[in-house]
Amino acid sequence: MKHKLLLTVATMFSVAVAFAQKSTDRITANISGRPLSEAVSIIENVSRFTFFYDTAKTDMTRTVSLSAVNLPIEDAMNLMLSPIDVDFEIKGNQIVLISSVAKEPSDVTVT
Repeated sequence: MKHKLLLTVATMFSVAVAFAQKSTDRITANISGRPLSEAVSIIENVSRFTFFYDTAKTDMTRTVSLSAVNLPIEDAMNLMLSPIDVDFEIKGNQIVLISSVAKEPSDVTVT
């Protein structure tokens, strides 16, 4: 019984450590003054990552730039996205874009 408990705890710890580790992926890309939608496509083409975002909340027409040579993916995303107030999370092979600034509801009327 002790062995099963110890094995279970060790497995849970291993899984927690795996999720806590940063991605070791690196990226090389040169993007200058391009819409975020194009930058996302470029990064998808040169990496293993795909992007997930809500077009209603993330303005994909915002202009971004990135000059990265063998840069960790987290650093590259921070450099590219911080000027336009877009956050991100890396989940496996997916990069989730999160708008930092909440948009005003368009269907609200103030009288």
